[in-house]
Amino acid sequence: NPVYKLPPQASIREAVNFLGVDHIVTMVNAMLLIMAHHQEFHQSALSDYWQSSRKVAENAALIARQLNLDLVEEAYCVGILHHIGMPFLWQKYPNYFKQIQQLEGQSLMDKENILFNCDHATVGYFIAKGLHLENSICEAIRYHHFSKELFEKQDTEQNKTLMLMALLKMAEYISDENSQLLHQIDGNEWGAVKDSVLGLLGLSDIDYDDLADMIGGVN
Repeated sequence: NPVYKLPPQASIREAVNFLGVDHIVTMVNAMLLIMAHHQEFHQSALSDYWQSSRKVAENAALIARQLNLDLVEEAYCVGILHHIGMPFLWQKYPNYFKQIQQLEGQSLMDKENILFNCDHATVGYFIAKGLHLENSICEAIRYHHFSKELFEKQDTEQNKTLMLMALLKMAEYISDENSQLLHQIDGNEWGAVKDSVLGLLGLSDIDYDDLADMIGGVN
């Protein structure tokens, strides 16, 4: 907007620094409420979503900073947006939350695809593409629940995406995202990718424990 007197090519970082994260969260919440057209969101789930996303984003950026990786901004961006598809699915399907809870014995992604023929990661990917974010961020959002498969492929052309996913997976686990999102996320996901994540980030188990303790102390 011209009122902010920012050049059209202002980066995501410049925009966030100028407006402030709290203001951006407020704007997105307002946008979602306007989109709802009197449809009722599950308020506790929406609150849990924002709290979880912000905690994961902050921890992902903190991990990147502690490891001296030049990915702090990108890690925060992936963390804050990796579940952005959820509130949009809630907007489209007013009973999204109740239907998800009623379907047992499946992962969240499987539940979404069974019920809605779509999932939050795919929706989030297209939102990120629409925001013209760089491809590695978009891909990390798209495949964040398929990280095990991508880690096993070790495609060097996707190295930045893999690094962002590694930071995200560690941040999710340290942030206890599963309990934050009412136990809808696969709690076994970290165990399946931990060795790959530590290998990509060049960490030993002791290094990881020290890092997790440090982040826990900060939080």
